Amino acid sequence: MPEYTFPILFEPLKANSSIQTIFDTDILVAPTKAAIAGYIATLGLDAAETAHLSWENCGAGIYLEQLVATYHLPSLGIQTPAPALKRSSTLADKVAEISSLNGQYPKCQLMLYVRNSATDPWVWKNTEVIQNYGNRANTLDLIPYLSQGTLDIFGKATQVGIQFIDDPVFKTTLPAAGDRLSIKGALRVEVSQFDSKKNDVTEQLLARMAAIELAIEGRLINLPPDVLLGRNTTAGTVETILQATFATPAQIDQGISDWVGAAPTDLNTLTKLSAALNNDPIFATKISIQVALKAPLANPSFTGTTSVEQIQFPTTAKASTNPRVLDDYEEGVFTPTVIGITDAGTAIYSSRTGSFTKIGRRVFFETFIEWTEHTGTGFLRVQGLPYTASATTTVSLWHRNYVLTSNYQMIASIFNSQNYISFTQIPIGGGAPSSVTLDANASIMISGNYLVAN
Repeated sequence: MPEYTFPILFEPLKANSSIQTIFDTDILVAPTKAAIAGYIATLGLDAAETAHLSWENCGAGIYLEQLVATYHLPSLGIQTPAPALKRSSTLADKVAEISSLNGQYPKCQLMLYVRNSATDPWVWKNTEVIQNYGNRANTLDLIPYLSQGTLDIFGKATQVGIQFIDDPVFKTTLPAAGDRLSIKGALRVEVSQFDSKKNDVTEQLLARMAAIELAIEGRLINLPPDVLLGRNTTAGTVETILQATFATPAQIDQGISDWVGAAPTDLNTLTKLSAALNNDPIFATKISIQVALKAPLANPSFTGTTSVEQIQFPTTAKASTNPRVLDDYEEGVFTPTVIGITDAGTAIYSSRTGSFTKIGRRVFFETFIEWTEHTGTGFLRVQGLPYTASATTTVSLWHRNYVLTSNYQMIASIFNSQNYISFTQIPIGGGAPSSVTLDANASIMISGNYLVAN
């Protein structure tokens, strides 16, 4: 007695009162029918001798054990409030109060039908009334309505149908757009015993098989252990065949295992392998042609205009001595720090930013620093450049609120083998330079570029 479970989801529901088929057992038993037909075909008997074995004649029955329906009907809107019952209310009072409330609010009435074939009339089996119940304190919070009911249907049937009833008198409405119905159920398939006539045919078939066994028994008595009996389908005779002619199951399994090897799951059959190659019989030829058109990974050579979206350089640059080779590119930020040479001290910054771009050996940078207090002493220095310079250079400078010697201007320089900026002041009309003393509060903006080692 095989048992089956099935889930069905209907969305949207039919917005009319016609009967809608939700389940057809013929779809489930189709594989069983096909298996029986295949078995009958292997018997090699006349159709008259096997008619009683067919699905239609073997007394098969489909029995629905249970249906469980889950409804999601937000179209019902506001819930039916809970009845205002008192502890002293009688049973009659409670029934009257609940019936009164049920009649005032919208609901859906679901009719369940069954039939034995698509041409038979529908037979009513059960009715389910769906109403939006809820607690009076949170009536509006529980929308959309969601409930579950169990509809029991017993008996032989091949189709199940549902119907919604629209009745203004009892305030039953039809489903609207967005409403859903989920059906889950279980059924069993039973096949009855053969009747006496069919049993007679079966007995005849068994007798014929017994006669065949007796006919070949004599040949089996003296059959060598390494020889099998087989039927020659062309001549229609039984012949002896050496067992070594056939591979054993173990040999077949080992051959398949050796052929598959360590292939991944997605490539362990010919079908999967063919799908991976787009079912193309000349896939290897096409790939060879495409590969031949590609530039080599080592020292590729291009002609014409080359267009790329991005070029990524390694984290650690691979230096090149060829002056025509760009071997590094980097964009980043750094944190500049203002110190005094005698005593570095600490500063209170209101702004401190730095960014740079390195192209090959050339570093382009810009920074802005503004401090309101500083405890350092000695000459001014700005530390924190991202790379150490390999040559001395001057950079552009702008400053505000910085106290210099009268008629002097400030110059910023980066010296060879240093990763900081030094400052001097020189007379506007020309003359000997002197160092710049750290100021307690000021603003400076510096930009420029410098050369670094490979």
